Amino acid sequence: MTIPQIVYGSRELHVPSEFLAFLLALQMCAANDAPLASLSDRHWQDLLSFCNRAQLTLLLSRMDRSLLPLWVAEQIERNLADNTKRSERIKATYNEVASALTAAGVPHVVVKGFTQVPHYAPAIWSRSQSDIDLYCPPEYLQRAQAALESIGYSADTSNDYRHADHLPMMVRKGAWKWRGNHFDPEMPLSIELHFSLWNARLLLNPLPEIGHFWDRRQVRQLDEFSFHALGPVDHLAYFSLHILRNLIFGSWVVHHVFELAYFLHQHADNDEFWRKRAQTHSASLRSYQAVAFAYAKSWFNCNLSSEVELEISQLAPAIGHWLNFYVFSSLGGMFHETKDWALLNAVLVPSTAQGYTWLRRMLFPQRMPRRNSHAIYFKDRKPRATSTVLGEELAPARRLRYLIYVSGRIFTHLLVITRTLSKGLLWWLTIPELNHEATQKPMDTVPR
Repeated sequence: MTIPQIVYGSRELHVPSEFLAFLLALQMCAANDAPLASLSDRHWQDLLSFCNRAQLTLLLSRMDRSLLPLWVAEQIERNLADNTKRSERIKATYNEVASALTAAGVPHVVVKGFTQVPHYAPAIWSRSQSDIDLYCPPEYLQRAQAALESIGYSADTSNDYRHADHLPMMVRKGAWKWRGNHFDPEMPLSIELHFSLWNARLLLNPLPEIGHFWDRRQVRQLDEFSFHALGPVDHLAYFSLHILRNLIFGSWVVHHVFELAYFLHQHADNDEFWRKRAQTHSASLRSYQAVAFAYAKSWFNCNLSSEVELEISQLAPAIGHWLNFYVFSSLGGMFHETKDWALLNAVLVPSTAQGYTWLRRMLFPQRMPRRNSHAIYFKDRKPRATSTVLGEELAPARRLRYLIYVSGRIFTHLLVITRTLSKGLLWWLTIPELNHEATQKPMDTVPR
């Protein structure tokens, strides 16, 4: 399978020109920074606004400063300085939370966040982090929640958690207020208690091997503090599956895909790692990871090990055709609404019947939007720990805004569904080697 890659001016990539220029400069092989250097101040303002929301801003610090206007370079330096201070807050917050959990007898591992350092990101200060993600076995969740409550955290139920792998995020109320700085050293971090590393009930696709990740956890040391985390091979699997899961739900994952590409590029020649991974994970589990690897290669043109290249080439025809047809859809989906992502899991689930069940759930919502959803009241993506109390707004005004929002969503949703199903039918009819085995159980076609 030939993996499509970003080409300047590609008709398949429907994104603003300034973001495309940024992507071209981030390519790990054959980067092209000429379009970035030619951006106007207005384009830079738009790009920085988007990068702040997509957690990409600090990647600009890795680029040649001569490519950036002086005012942009100065802003990035301020962001780095603030985030360096913020990294100390991240460590202090984790140490306080870990102490409370340990005192309550709650075992846990940290996932994502600072565990990405140093293999997926160079340093804590080099990446954005707004919360701390912890996984503990389900039987400890209630005790973990109580431990966090004992040090001042409480659950924020204003968001929709139907598709979450964690309990409602825990936030600590205080006097801090949002002032427009995404890297504010004083900005508090929320805590997310994960009850699953892969939500088989939600995704209709069991991956029982993931249950062994907990047994292989280990203590890691970073700077002056230590923490429990997944082992290196399992970390890659979890992170790849997390990306796949977010792609399935249409979430913004470009910052995570870049970190995955960074890892794959840096470890392309690490034969020992890939040999251990092959010994630890089955071919089936590795094939799910290979889907995320293909996205990393397509978006950021990273080097791949021969093992990874082989796994991608052996993906089932339906998955390979998905990548050729839809691999850039999630990038465009950050700028215009789409539900192409709903089709991905329809070919990952074990049976055609489950695929139909999935599509029905995703394309046709089972309930109306929550009345206190932040998506209704806040157009920008401010850090979640800074949410305004919705009760401060008068009830009649809230009701009117809710009705306007729902009416607009119904109209938009019908248009998006029509577009999605039309494009999906074309994709389905053009799958190479279309047959029952290739489409019903695509991941089981990988040699074992």
